[in-house]
Amino acid sequence: YRVRIGGRLLWTSSMGFFQNNIEVTELVAKKLAEYLAVIKPARFLDLYAGVGTFPLLAAQGIPEVHCFEDSPYSTGCLRRNVQELGFPLAGIFAGKVEKTFPRFIARSPKPETLVFMDPPRQGIASSLADFLAKEDVGENVFYLACDLQILLRDLKQILATGRYKIREVIPFDMFPRTKHIEVLVWLAKL
Repeated sequence: YRVRIGGRLLWTSSMGFFQNNIEVTELVAKKLAEYLAVIKPARFLDLYAGVGTFPLLAAQGIPEVHCFEDSPYSTGCLRRNVQELGFPLAGIFAGKVEKTFPRFIARSPKPETLVFMDPPRQGIASSLADFLAKEDVGENVFYLACDLQILLRDLKQILATGRYKIREVIPFDMFPRTKHIEVLVWLAKL
């Protein structure tokens, strides 16, 4: 089925993931676009890309965009969205992010890389947090989380080596009238 978001119609699947609050998702994408306009990365890497919501809404004009996603339902919709919108996506990597992303970085290191990740509620695997903490993946990492305890767990591991510092934290009321919030954290390389 299709969802109208940010002035675009995106394909999504009931078997895959899509943000449940369209208005707030648009606010997150707008804020991400503002960051991208300031940072001007040469490459945007979207981990847990889903149907491509954030690159399609925020990464216009970035020279190189790659998406990493495990769900075949979401990657099918992502391919369709990219084709229909004429978005110049450089690559779609289907499979576990914990495996595909480190292999990609090892084969294709590049300065001026920005990593954006919007993982499932359980957060990122410990192996990926360790990889982000120790390897040169990019100058900026953005982590969008819906569970504060999981976010704190992952950030503790990512920040443990001193490679990154927290530059900014922005809460979004993605789940009104509940105790849950969505949080966007900007990590900048030291």
